[in-house]
Amino acid sequence: MTTENLMRAMALYDWIEDFDLPSHPEFVVELIQNSGIKPTKAEFHTHGKRNRRTIHKNSRLIDIIAQFKSYSDFEFCRPIGGNYLNLEFDIQYTAQSDEKLYIFSLPPRQLPLIKLLDHVRLFCRHMTPRYGFSHVMDGPAATFFFSGIAALSLSYDNQTRADDLGQTIRSDGAREHLSGKLHDVYELNVLSPAHLQRSTFGQTLASWIAGGKKRGQLVEINGAVSVWLVPDDVRPGIRSKFFKEGLLIATV
Repeated sequence: MTTENLMRAMALYDWIEDFDLPSHPEFVVELIQNSGIKPTKAEFHTHGKRNRRTIHKNSRLIDIIAQFKSYSDFEFCRPIGGNYLNLEFDIQYTAQSDEKLYIFSLPPRQLPLIKLLDHVRLFCRHMTPRYGFSHVMDGPAATFFFSGIAALSLSYDNQTRADDLGQTIRSDGAREHLSGKLHDVYELNVLSPAHLQRSTFGQTLASWIAGGKKRGQLVEINGAVSVWLVPDDVRPGIRSKFFKEGLLIATV
């Protein structure tokens, strides 16, 4: 991976609420402001139609967002050189009957994990994701991965992991992430009670994390969402143990 093209990206999946985000444009503004981004483009999907807006320096985000009383998806971004496949940053939201996904990405230097953790707290004020994670990848592949899309720029192993993820998150998939199985061990893992109670080396995952050194840190967001932070220096060892025990959805 080239350092200059790296993106840290996070996905949150399948929140339990039918929160009517179009009725709360002020919360969308709060998410954007919390992220620290200044988007130049916005897109809303309404009744199968794509509606694009340019955000100028004097534009008020609330005015742009409030135009749309109903939408299933939105995206706020800043394309580089007008290329929507090459973004400085990105926020995406999808809430359809069979798919709920929120993505936030920025270069790692602008998005330390402590800031990402704060963004999870904000999101969870209104929505309760049942799984999620963050990772660092090269360019657009960082966000494509979350939908189970195996971008050609990825290594063979990461293409396979993306395929494995797609097999569980799709509405007709195995949905193992909802019953408490981890896709992989990431730097930041957003977990539900089902994950924390899942049997892990003869005990619950929550007990296993708390029961030893070099197992990362578990941070409670609320009663239904926790975040497991796993530092780079211990993650490979933890990942190897989980993989050998068949605790991961990823097959490589």
